[in-house]
Amino acid sequence: MASTSVTDDTVVGTFKSDQAGNFNGAFIVGVTRTFSGAFSSAVPGFTSLQATLDYQPDTLVGTYTIQVGSTVGPEQLNITATNEATDQTIKITGPISPPIDKGYSVTGSGRWSSTEDDDDYAEETVADEAA
Repeated sequence: MASTSVTDDTVVGTFKSDQAGNFNGAFIVGVTRTFSGAFSSAVPGFTSLQATLDYQPDTLVGTYTIQVGSTVGPEQLNITATNEATDQTIKITGPISPPIDKGYSVTGSGRWSSTEDDDDYAEETVADEAA
């Protein structure tokens, strides 16, 4: 099964990582959707205040695996992640400010959540995970 291309929607938000490789991205897509997880290996802490998320409607649910070829630094963030269950792909790109010491190849995983108690979204999440 081939991955679905990322061409439908784009939104700008923030993406931050600590020195231990834990990350958190926040994007407003109707409600604030948060992508939280960890890189497989530690990278220096960084911040992108202009992170661009390319996604397809209704794909910001569940766990995504960061694909080989994704990079962080020194001045840019370039992450591609795929939800193995739905075969949907997202891409997060943006400037890192201030720059970090060098570029790092990254893998890992993250999970989408919503900051709003939205019953329809919760039901959607449960239904998608059960599939």
